[in-house]
Amino acid sequence: MATYGNSFTPADLEAFAALTVVPGITVGDLSFVQAMSLYSTGLITPSAANTLGANSNRRLFQVPIGGTGGGYAAAYTHTRSETNLEVRDFKNDANMVFVATHACFAVSKRSRNAGATTEIQSLIPSTSGLWSLLQGLYWEVTVGDNITRNYGLLKDYPQGGGIYGIAAVDGAATAVPTLAAATNGVGAQNGNPSVYCARPLSLPIVAPPNIGVNIEVKNGTSTAAAVINDNAGGVDNWLAAAEFIQIRCTLEGYQFTMPVG
Repeated sequence: MATYGNSFTPADLEAFAALTVVPGITVGDLSFVQAMSLYSTGLITPSAANTLGANSNRRLFQVPIGGTGGGYAAAYTHTRSETNLEVRDFKNDANMVFVATHACFAVSKRSRNAGATTEIQSLIPSTSGLWSLLQGLYWEVTVGDNITRNYGLLKDYPQGGGIYGIAAVDGAATAVPTLAAATNGVGAQNGNPSVYCARPLSLPIVAPPNIGVNIEVKNGTSTAAAVINDNAGGVDNWLAAAEFIQIRCTLEGYQFTMPVG
């Protein structure tokens, strides 16, 4: 960690020490508190079976623990199963700053959105269906009223690791699905199955105090519906009209306090 006056900046933020938090305050002026990760989950509703409607977008990091929204039923309150965010609209308390240096996404399927014990959350059971979906989803970040920054496609920020790389081939688990197995119903999540590694951000996301941060997943087809299967009648018919696409974003970074005086 580098030292700037009375503050400390983690090594992966040293190149961004001059990045503005609020006018007159930079990242290098902040006081380090802890390394931390924040995650948020939201749902996108298909417009029909295996079809993502135009402008099928979802804002993340807007609903805190105990809050409602994010594509879930109105009566469903978020728990730590969906998020660990404690402030609505990613609006930090008066003295707190969060700086995200890495990000990753996990994309899965949810049978319903009301939180009933009978609801099923599962991996997308088709590699080609997952690819078809991910190549049309991208994410943007807007801090307050500042310029919106596009960070690219979700497929370029895979979560990987653990269950997100495990697949089922004819009822057997496998971590390395093959082209031949793809016709037998391979379920595979994007990312390396053996390694969890969030991608470094080209520009860190700075969430300053008292200013909302909008992180939104968007569908690249804004004028027409997108079919997200490419094997009609085969294993790629994986999403019913009444089911949901579940998207979780994890931001890794650091918590700071504003300088005193």
